Amino acid sequence: MSGEPTALAAAVVDLKRVRFAGVSVADRGFARAWAALASGEAAEAVAVREAALALAATQLGAMGEGVLVDAGLSRVEAAAVLSGAVLAAGGAPEFAEAVTDDWTGGGRPPGFVARMAASPRAGVTAPGRPRYVLEPMESHAEHCWSVAVLSVLVATEPAARAEAFLCGLAHHLHNAWLPDAGFAGEVALGEHLGPVVSGLRARGLAMLDAPGLAEAAGRAIALTDHADTAAARAFNTADVLDRVLELRFHERAAAFTVREAVEDYEIVHAGPLQAFGMGVLRDWDLAR
Repeated sequence: MSGEPTALAAAVVDLKRVRFAGVSVADRGFARAWAALASGEAAEAVAVREAALALAATQLGAMGEGVLVDAGLSRVEAAAVLSGAVLAAGGAPEFAEAVTDDWTGGGRPPGFVARMAASPRAGVTAPGRPRYVLEPMESHAEHCWSVAVLSVLVATEPAARAEAFLCGLAHHLHNAWLPDAGFAGEVALGEHLGPVVSGLRARGLAMLDAPGLAEAAGRAIALTDHADTAAARAFNTADVLDRVLELRFHERAAAFTVREAVEDYEIVHAGPLQAFGMGVLRDWDLAR
C-alpha cells in the first residue's frame, strides 16, 4: 500500500457499511468474486480486480461501472472515473488498469455465498466475559471479502496474492452453517471444534465445481495455521488488520462529534450557500 497504509486499510474495512439498494459494497464484492471464480476465472485476475474495485470504492462508494453507465456515462468515461479513483486512493497503476465490474465470466455464486451474507459475526467474546455486540453487525461475507482484498494490498510478493486472496474468501466457509459464537464459543466446543469446522468447510468446498477450484481453496485455507510463507503472512496480516480496524470503527463512531462534522468534514459544504448554512447553525446554537 502507498500513501497512508492504515488509513487506506480502514477505508477498505469501512466498505462493509457502504450500501446501495440494501447491499454493502463488501457483500456485493464477495458474491462477485465467488461468481467469477466459479465460472473458471483465474484467482490472480479476480484478486487484482477486486482489490482495484475496493480502492475505487474508497473514493466512489457504491458507484461502480454499471451504476455510472446506467446514469449516462459511456463505458470509456466510467472506466476513466474508476481508474482515477484508484489512483486518488493511492493504488498502483496496475490496479487502475484492472478496475472494472463488467467482467465477462458469467456464472452464479456458490450456494454458501448467500448464507454467509446472512451470517453475522459474533462481536467481541471471550470465555467468562460478557459479549460485546457491535451494531451494525458485519456479515461473514463482508469480513471475508475485506480480508481477501487486504491480503492482495499487503502482499509483498505478487505471486502470493492469489493464494492469500482465496484464503481470505474461504476461511469462514464453515460459518455458512455454524452460527458464530466467537472465541468463547470456540473454547466451549473444545475437542469438537476441529472436526466441526473441517466438516463444514468440506461441505462448502464441495459446492465449487470449477476445475481445480475446490482443491486450490482447500490448500489456501491452510494458511490460517501458520505464517511461514509470503501468502500466509499476507493473509494473517490482513485478518488481524480487519478485525482490529473493525473495532476501531466502532470506537471512533462512538466518539464522533458535531464539531468534527462541521469543522473537519464541512458538513455544510463549500459553495454559494455555505455562509447561509453556517449562519443557520449559529442561530440554532449548533456551530460548536
